Amino acid sequence: MDSNEIISAADIFSARINENTIWIFINLKLTNGIEGWGEATLNKKEKIIYELAKIKLPKLVGLSLNELSLKLKAESISDNLPNAAFYSAINAAFIDLIAKNQKISLANHIGVLKNSEIDLYANFNRRTRDRSLKGIKKSVEFVRDHGFNAYKFAPFDEIFPSQSKLDFHKSLTAGLERIDVIKNEIGKEAKLMIDCHWRFQEHLIDILIQELIHFDIYWLECPILENVNLTKNIKIIRNKVNKKGIKLAGLETCIKKTDFEPFLKDGCYDVVMPDVKYVGGPIKMVELANYIKKYGSEFSPHNPSGPICHAHSLQ
Repeated sequence: MDSNEIISAADIFSARINENTIWIFINLKLTNGIEGWGEATLNKKEKIIYELAKIKLPKLVGLSLNELSLKLKAESISDNLPNAAFYSAINAAFIDLIAKNQKISLANHIGVLKNSEIDLYANFNRRTRDRSLKGIKKSVEFVRDHGFNAYKFAPFDEIFPSQSKLDFHKSLTAGLERIDVIKNEIGKEAKLMIDCHWRFQEHLIDILIQELIHFDIYWLECPILENVNLTKNIKIIRNKVNKKGIKLAGLETCIKKTDFEPFLKDGCYDVVMPDVKYVGGPIKMVELANYIKKYGSEFSPHNPSGPICHAHSLQ
């Protein structure tokens, strides 16, 4: 790293994708013209991100790479998601700068380049704005035709933890119908992951599992709230789905290693899903990947955001 290079500009950019999605990008530029990019997209928190940028970005201009490195190391990541997203974006942009300045890929800079190809799944939930069965069929056909053989979708729009058991059964049926449409389109050989977005009450999980068996799903994600007081309960759910040949995945909103630790120690999940946007950027992701593997869980980067987070996750 050429520590003499100076940050000449630090900017924030946004792109409105649709009425529900705004991508937010952080750009750092060196005096030699090299640019690094990070992403701080956070749905419905855009104003907070921009307020943070207004305060913090001007303070980066004029710093050398060495000074910025020391500054980032001195700052601890926050437990607050908007602050974590902004901090992670700055770190990601900084690491991107370093790799480009060295004329190497980010993966080579991190030191984890092991595979020329990696497997990806298509999360087509957010792109599926028409939630009717016809709309879902059209959306999954689009994704399938782009060559994917693994898919993720969140079908349970109508389910909420507070609803009655009668309403739950009606809502569950709607979600199962969506899964049925998806499974019919992707075929038996493709992997299907079902994201629950913490919508289920624990005492109703057995009903969910029983209904999912014949769909042969690959993993069930975030069925109940991820509270440290519920680790034993989540482990029980893991054991139940494992007996049906299904993996349990989660922990996408954890930030610090200490947030992941109680869930890992209690063996809650088969698949742990840190998000590069929350945990502090690519370097922290690698540290977490190694930490997660020590507990025997699989590591799968989470990203419902935009192309910069996607690129960092791939690296």
